[in-house]
Formats: sequence, structure tokens, C-alpha cells
Amino acid sequence: MKKPRDIQFFLTFVAAITLVVISQTFFTADSPAKNSEIMKQATARAAAWMQIIQKEKEARHLISAEAHHFPAEAMLGDELSEMTTTLGALEAKKISVNPQIAALVVRWITELGLDSTDEVMVASSGSFPGIAVSTLAALQTLNQRTVLVTSVGASSFGANQPAMTILDIENILFAQGGLRYISELVTYGCDNDNGEGFFDGGREEVDSAALRNNTILWVPASLEEAIRKRVEIATRHRIKLLINIGGNHAMLGNCVHASSLPNGLHRSLQICVHSDRGAIARIHETGIPIIHFLNITDLGLKYGISDSHTSNNTLYTAQTPNRWVLSCFLFALVAVVIFLRNVKIDTPERK
Repeated sequence: MKKPRDIQFFLTFVAAITLVVISQTFFTADSPAKNSEIMKQATARAAAWMQIIQKEKEARHLISAEAHHFPAEAMLGDELSEMTTTLGALEAKKISVNPQIAALVVRWITELGLDSTDEVMVASSGSFPGIAVSTLAALQTLNQRTVLVTSVGASSFGANQPAMTILDIENILFAQGGLRYISELVTYGCDNDNGEGFFDGGREEVDSAALRNNTILWVPASLEEAIRKRVEIATRHRIKLLINIGGNHAMLGNCVHASSLPNGLHRSLQICVHSDRGAIARIHETGIPIIHFLNITDLGLKYGISDSHTSNNTLYTAQTPNRWVLSCFLFALVAVVIFLRNVKIDTPERK
């Protein structure tokens, strides 16, 4: 049989939990999130950069038929081309060109507590040019030191148009939009990160893109060499965060678990210990947090980022408890505790 005092403590505990739940659920107020103004500036910068690409592609008659009359339509490519690496879903790609992803990147970096002296590594394929642009807009708005590694191959509806690759987008924004970052390492991408697996003519199209953008392509002899190169860059720059965009083979490796890596920010995550694990796993196991972008549909649902590009104000706000109401609840809790301590609970006398 429970002792009377045990019952009192149990009732006190229940009362405390009830009051806290009520206060958190019904008595919270929206307030600007930390760095909310920077988040908005980053979103605006990403949108402006996308508009620059829009004008360039319109002038060159490169707007994809599948993406016509869609917000940020210029950030979407064709379904197939010589340099298409894998099939991709159009609906996911439409979400990926929402410039509010820049706000999300600022939010995550703020949560990590990084400052402008900390260096970030961005490893991007050509599959999600919209996310790449939004990410770089966020980093530049934060004045973040950044090292950029790029593979040119792209999945369906990414930057897979031979006349407007991810390299072209980068250099147009560098020349016209004030982008301060330029890729330190550029590869073909596709299988083994060296262009194996492209359709006929794919490597030649990437060669042409590199030539017109005055870029030297680095061609790894093997997947292992491609992985080691990225790890070496991360180590040399002493990065404090890795942002991966897309499914570059060297970043994911051949580990069967790599394709199921969750999206978003991860401070600590068991990825893979296989010998063929990619650069994401090898860099993360040294204690470096990661931001991963691949399954964009799930990410959009989680954070309210849609293909309609309507403003999602919840990205820029944080819910905080109403201090006055919470103080009243704490006062009530103290009163309940005092009351329960003074209640005399009769118990049967032992005979």
C-alpha cells in the first residue's frame, strides 16, 4: 500500500506536469526568431540571384518546357540531356527552387552558433541548383567563410542543360550578382565522380562548360580518390560545418545506408562504418555537423516550404512561453504543493 506522503508527492508531480503542458500549449506567443532579419535578407538575396538566372535563360531561350510559368522556373532544367546522371522528380525540384530555403540554412547555422570566422564546406552537384543558390545566398548574407566543391552532372530537371550548367550559374552570379564564392574543386560527377555513366556526349558537354567558364576539371582515377580529395579539402580548411547538396557519388559512397541519410541538420548521426563510406560519413565522424539536402519533398513538408513559393512566416518566428502566465502557473504550483503538504490524510489504525 502506498504511503500518504507518496500519494501527495505523486499528486504534486501530476499537477506540475499538467500546468507546464497547459502553459506551453495554450499560452505561448510568436516572437521573431534569432537572426530573423538575416533570414529574410538571405531569402531576398536568393530570389534576386534566381531572377538574374531567369533573365539569362530567357535571353538564351533556355526555359524548360516542363517548368514554364512556374515561380523560379529558370532554376529548373530539362527531363533528360546528355549530362543527366539520374532520374529526378519534377515536384521535388519545384520545391527545391523556393528561395526560403536560404532562411532555413541561416536558421540552422544560427542554431550551431557558428560565426563568420568559422569555415563552411558546400559540396554540391548540379541536381539542385536552386538549393545551391539559396545556400550560397545564406552563407554570403552571414558573411560566412566558405569553400565550394562542385560536380557538374545533374539529375532530371536540375542544371542538366548543356548551355546552362551549375558552372554557368555560378559564374553568371559571380559576374552579375556579387557572388563572392567560386568553386575550389570541380568534377564531372556521375559514377565514380569522373563522368562514367553519362549518356553519349555528356563528358564533352561538361568539357565545353568548363572551357567557357575558365574552369579546370579534376578527374579522379577512382571513387576512393574522389572521396579522399573531399576529405582532404575539409581537413585543410578546418571546416566547422559540411553542407551537402544532391547525391554526388563521392559524397555518398557505396554504403547501402547512404541513400537513406535524413535531410536537414545533424550534429551527431551514425551514418555508415563500411569501408566504402563516402565523404559525408568520413567528415562527419570527425565531429563535424552536417546539413544534407536530397529528399526535398520530406524537407518541404517538415518546414512548410512548398512549390507555390508563398511566404511561410513560421520560418522567421519562434514560439516562446508567455512569462506572465507562466509566473502565475508557478505561483499556483507552489500553492498546490503547500496545500498538499498540509493536507492530513487519515489512515486506518493498526490493531
